[in-house]
Amino acid sequence: WIIEGGMQFDTKNPDETLRQKPMCGLKIVKGLNKKSDTQWSGGKIYKADDGDTYNASLKMIDDNTLKVRGYIGVPMFGKSQIWTRVSAQDYPICQGFRL
Repeated sequence: WIIEGGMQFDTKNPDETLRQKPMCGLKIVKGLNKKSDTQWSGGKIYKADDGDTYNASLKMIDDNTLKVRGYIGVPMFGKSQIWTRVSAQDYPICQGFRL
């Protein structure tokens, strides 16, 4: 899903050959290890608006809400965000992209 007016391409990617890659379908979270039914850690998260990759952990608050923490080194040196599931009606899947 791409918000209208948002980044359309991965223009901040440190690898210049990937800067024309569409944002639609771009994997930004990878390598997480399940710690419990609601927590994952040990992964990475890519922050496309600055082109950096950070260590990551996730905690499922409920079926529609995740607490995502990106950090450098140890979790104490990071930032958390709350991600809320969106509806397909409000944010249709990008054209030409299939899950």
